[in-house]
Amino acid sequence: MSLHQSSEHNIVGAELVEALFDAHIDAIIIAEAETGLFIAANKQAEKLTGIPLPELVGMHQSQLHPPELAEHYRQKYLEFMHQDRLIQDDIIIRHRNGHDIPVSISGSLVTIGGKKYVQGIFHDISGRKRNEQALRNHIEFQHTLIASAGEGICLWRKTETFPYTEFSIWNRRAEEITGYTLEEINTHGWYQSVYIDPEQQERAHQRMLNILAGGSLRGAEIEITTKSGQLRTLRISSNLISGSDEQQWVLAILDDVSEQKKLEAELRQMQKIEALGTLVGGIAHDFNNLLSGILGCIYLARTEVTELPEVATDLEMAEQLGLRAADLVAQLLTFARKGHVNKQPLELNAFLRQVVASRLLAIPENITLQREYCDTPLLILGDTTQMQQITMNLLGNARDALQGCSNPEITIRLQPFIPDRHFMQTHQELRAEAFAKLSVEDNGCGIEASHIERIFDPFFTTKEVGKGTGLGLSTLYSIVQGHGGTVEVESISGHGSRFHVYLPLIDHHPLEIPQTQFRPHSTPRGNGELILLVDDEESVCHATGNVLKRLGYRIITATDSEQALTLFRSRAGEVALIILDVVMPGISGPETAHRIQQLKPNVPILFATGYDIRNTLPVIGRVNVGNALSKPFRIDVLAKKISEMLIQS
Repeated sequence: MSLHQSSEHNIVGAELVEALFDAHIDAIIIAEAETGLFIAANKQAEKLTGIPLPELVGMHQSQLHPPELAEHYRQKYLEFMHQDRLIQDDIIIRHRNGHDIPVSISGSLVTIGGKKYVQGIFHDISGRKRNEQALRNHIEFQHTLIASAGEGICLWRKTETFPYTEFSIWNRRAEEITGYTLEEINTHGWYQSVYIDPEQQERAHQRMLNILAGGSLRGAEIEITTKSGQLRTLRISSNLISGSDEQQWVLAILDDVSEQKKLEAELRQMQKIEALGTLVGGIAHDFNNLLSGILGCIYLARTEVTELPEVATDLEMAEQLGLRAADLVAQLLTFARKGHVNKQPLELNAFLRQVVASRLLAIPENITLQREYCDTPLLILGDTTQMQQITMNLLGNARDALQGCSNPEITIRLQPFIPDRHFMQTHQELRAEAFAKLSVEDNGCGIEASHIERIFDPFFTTKEVGKGTGLGLSTLYSIVQGHGGTVEVESISGHGSRFHVYLPLIDHHPLEIPQTQFRPHSTPRGNGELILLVDDEESVCHATGNVLKRLGYRIITATDSEQALTLFRSRAGEVALIILDVVMPGISGPETAHRIQQLKPNVPILFATGYDIRNTLPVIGRVNVGNALSKPFRIDVLAKKISEMLIQS
């Protein structure tokens, strides 16, 4: 470029200025202020723009920018001209090859010879912009990691005014767990929001002060209340860290372990069931044998004291107590999932109507019983005996909870239920897509909050001694689980309870429930038929044999398999029926039956077992297992079974 050249001194000065101009590390462009046309530029300008100097001189300033930004920069140029001051700004220029370059410009307005010129110094900031973008990307990536973490992540510091904490990080999972947004937590406070009880709030405050004093939390399990009112168990870990501003911050990790705690509780419940099942399996056989002998002797005694009504009444009471003991063993077997289960398609609507109408459970007249059954047939795969037990149990508990209640009321409700995502997450063991929901509600005494978690534990009861075994709800829970369902309970002490039973729906045809299902049976008698009674317990042989004699049968007894085979060989032509214990020392009942049927294939055999039928008889295999009774058996049931088998043979 050329400046003043009027003297040798000026020439030297001009050359110096021009050398400095071209040697500058940044691009320099000079333009006429009025026209915006470039009149001079240094070599760095040529390098920066990719435009040769001869072509660059004479261009308009707007031609340096991308076309889409030209108008924007033209307006900024006009503002600069009117303000007549130094400017500094970051702008974009378009290189000759088409790529955009971010530059920092320092612009100044000078007057020479009465004419205004604009000088712009352009510094390439591409590297800085790349670093800034990389930093933004890194920060954004960190935010994404925090936001998408499977645990709640939060960062807080102590403040001197309410709510005494300020959170700067509160990720999406923290919001999902608690239901509170960052704004809500900073407005209402962390421990003030998630801890309802003042004592809990004070303990939380002390924990926070301890952390600020240099302490820490390592996986502390703490129960909170969410915004929706749900109780959740969090495993919280916290550490004190120092920020760049030398402030003390606390980083906290929140892991929702509510479902894990629920599964652990269910596992403990299953272990209790397994332990109880082992115990029950061990004592059921001997206990039921004893009860068989006791009930048989009571039956015989009752037939001898018909003219002594007071003694007959006492014996009847003893018989009822013996039957209650048998029911208790049956409940234990059911709870331990070792009981006889015969699942068939069952229409729950009709079944419930029949069970409730049968009045097997006495509901006092002062209690209003509301029935709300849906019109849609709800089909389940269920055991009718166990479904009856569930219904009776729920109604019986509701009835007992209403003692001393004014305007007592029970509502039994049946409706279809389609589970939502929350329900399936809560009950991850369930597999069905649709359920029948059976609800029993009362307005009675309710359940204490401290008892809610224990009501399904075996032998837990709040009833008076003699009023409950503590097996009712635990048996119910076990039955429902065995049917692929679950149980929920809602209760507030003093305000009644609601029990909800969920049973999977099916599409099969329902089982028709005989109308005589709940009617008592008469006691058929024999006509001198000879029965071979085989049981390793002499007391059972004695008592049961005498009962059968009173019913009109002739009896021969054996206390082991060898003796039974010997007797049968000698009197095979006379023996009309065999009652055979399943579990005996030496040769088992099933093997004895197989040997007898080799001698006389069509002889009726009635199996008797102190264990559960379904868990005992599958080992038989080679003989008919359709005819079997569990001890202790009611005399009328035994008599009816014998009569049926004799008629069939």
